[in-house]
Amino acid sequence: MELNLTIRQNELLFEVAEAHLKWYKLYYEYPPKFEILLELNHTKLSYLIDEHTTEQDITDALIKMKSGYDTMIEDYGPNNINFE
Repeated sequence: MELNLTIRQNELLFEVAEAHLKWYKLYYEYPPKFEILLELNHTKLSYLIDEHTTEQDITDALIKMKSGYDTMIEDYGPNNINFE
């Protein structure tokens, strides 16, 4: 299904990819390129879309995706006392 994202949704998609890259940089010496993560998250979003999906559903999904990466960084990143 084709994704016709709003400007705000495009901005959120970039934020999702940035958070994903930040997470990768915590654990990998050679993280994937930003463009790869942008495409990966775009594809992931496209799998969540069907003919009944609203604009708000897409926005909510992007916010949830970014929140998930942010949570992983907080829970497992260098600011966590269990980080090694």
